[in-house]
Amino acid sequence: MNIITPIRNRLQGFSRAYRRFPLTILLAVGLFVWLIVNEYRMDQILSQVWVGRLISTWIYAIILAFLIGSLTEGKSYTRLRMGLIYAIGAAIVAVVYFWVFPSDQRLFVQDGVYVYFGLILATLLAIFLESSLRPGQRVPHKALEVLTSFAWTALFSFVIGLGSFLVFVMIDALFDANLRLDRFARVIFEATMLLFAVPFFLSGLKPSGQTLEKAYQPLFQRLLRFVCLPLAFVYTAVLYVYFAKILITQTWPQGLVSHLVLWYSLFVIAVYIFLRGDKDKLPKVIDYFPLALLPLLAMMFGSIGQRIAQYGWTPNRYLVVLAGIWSLGALIYISLKKYSPWILAASLVLVILIGTNSPLGAYDVSVRSQKQILNDVLVENQMLLDDQLVSVEVDPTVRQRISASVLWFVNQQATNQLAFLPEDYVMNDFETVFGFMPDYQDVWGDRPQYVGFYAQQDFSLETQAGKLLYVAMYGNELKTVEGFTFRIEGEYLMIETDTQELSVSFSWLVEQASENKLQEMRLLEEGGYQIYIQNASGRLSGDDVQLNDVTFYLIAPNN
Repeated sequence: MNIITPIRNRLQGFSRAYRRFPLTILLAVGLFVWLIVNEYRMDQILSQVWVGRLISTWIYAIILAFLIGSLTEGKSYTRLRMGLIYAIGAAIVAVVYFWVFPSDQRLFVQDGVYVYFGLILATLLAIFLESSLRPGQRVPHKALEVLTSFAWTALFSFVIGLGSFLVFVMIDALFDANLRLDRFARVIFEATMLLFAVPFFLSGLKPSGQTLEKAYQPLFQRLLRFVCLPLAFVYTAVLYVYFAKILITQTWPQGLVSHLVLWYSLFVIAVYIFLRGDKDKLPKVIDYFPLALLPLLAMMFGSIGQRIAQYGWTPNRYLVVLAGIWSLGALIYISLKKYSPWILAASLVLVILIGTNSPLGAYDVSVRSQKQILNDVLVENQMLLDDQLVSVEVDPTVRQRISASVLWFVNQQATNQLAFLPEDYVMNDFETVFGFMPDYQDVWGDRPQYVGFYAQQDFSLETQAGKLLYVAMYGNELKTVEGFTFRIEGEYLMIETDTQELSVSFSWLVEQASENKLQEMRLLEEGGYQIYIQNASGRLSGDDVQLNDVTFYLIAPNN
């Protein structure tokens, strides 16, 4: 009975959720209706850029409507003022559609991925800026309320979605129905997320002003005090032992330690905020615990600072440093006796927006840094005079550094920032522009390593029987040539026709990690098609390859 009652209350809360967040639920239902109406052609249009733009913007509109509903709930605004608020929201959604996704060729252009997901995260965190949460310690109670509702929603959505799909799997297996299970899976996922998960999650949130400072549930109290807090002490001890090792060996750590310290700091901040939000009295030592992390953060800044000095800024390094700065300020701030979690939430939203949606963001700072480093290397080796490249002989280390740097700009879609590169530059033009073959090595100190395959056409393909197509692919672009649709997915080149879909693996690029000379074109055969690979490059992480670009000839058999 105790289990059934809260479930029944939650389901009954659907109607209350609609009254509180009508626009959020209507947008979710509208997206589901659009997806169902277009389901018959979804296989053909799903990979097209305009579909990704529309769905991504629609998802952001749902989240923004939720934020507006949360911040305006319980306020006695006039209709004119509410209309103005929703008009501003509509303008923001339009800006997202046209500014974040400006290209018809690919979904995310340049810093688009940072801008979009930064907006998503900042918008979600902004629900804690509700004015009724400012007094006292109400933010952790609101956060617990949100996390609890999310956990219940995830659990029920998983059970309902999986259970519904298994029904169709059984029907297909028992009655030989030949169902399109992939389509059923997609529709079930869409229905579960948009028709069930959204209102179910909203129904678990209390109305504005009803989040109170009170004792946590006994289970959560025990989790905080007897699991999370001891773990925090153990992690601190381990990191201090590692810190002592650094002082003794005088060797700075590489790579992973920065992320470990950062995530640990964020974990401690979250645990401490929840502990301070508890009404039960805490030991005095807890008040000084955040200050114990300051030397560890200093170790993190020293480690990543060395890498920045050697290899410059990258988006990942920038975001780690920015998150570390916020963590440092937050740890000092929460060590005060009187602090406001509301201010912490507001500062985190501001930091996210600065790091992803401003000229001081991760992408812009990284591009300027890497541009300066590449220019310095070229000038130092007398390869750049008056913004013009000069072909000179350089040693292998310099070739590797230039190759990796130029490929970084290609991957970041920032080649327009390099005045000495021609328009529409691709890595296939590297030898023509720089005068030597690209040599990919892990010179920047970061995984993954870049690998490439380059071949010369030493025989004529015109004599081959069948239709001959020449195709050059880059990144996540979608290209259609004479009825064939091409795209890159992971290590695969996907080739679609009206009747079949081929997956051409490029896992063999792993073998090319040490090859930097021209070779013969590589022949791949798949589904009756012959594919002659002229050039291909990708990122190598362990034994996994992420294909970046490929140039090839396709010979299709005559029908």
